[in-house]
Amino acid sequence: MIGDVVTTFQLNGIETQNGQSIVLIGDCAELGNWEPHNGYGMEYVNPNTWICEVGFSKSIGTPIQFKYVVVDESGFVMRENFVPRRLLLPSRGRVKIDSIWQLS
Repeated sequence: MIGDVVTTFQLNGIETQNGQSIVLIGDCAELGNWEPHNGYGMEYVNPNTWICEVGFSKSIGTPIQFKYVVVDESGFVMRENFVPRRLLLPSRGRVKIDSIWQLS
């Protein structure tokens, strides 16, 4: 993973259907500037867990906001019905974020 800060994001608490995927979006370039089709795709681990590692270079040392979205094969997007999550990125190193899907 290329980046000054590597962050592992793990999402639990959502069961997806065939053809659905989870995308990590946020208010920084590395997470697609809130655009689901430019966000960071997550990897399916099991029926309850998705994970990804994101390398940050442009946004290091700054606070970022992020959310998880479900995208289906047709491009339909279901967003978490929750205020954006926040993270202050360090200037170097590794970070792990564990999250639970929030619908309300």
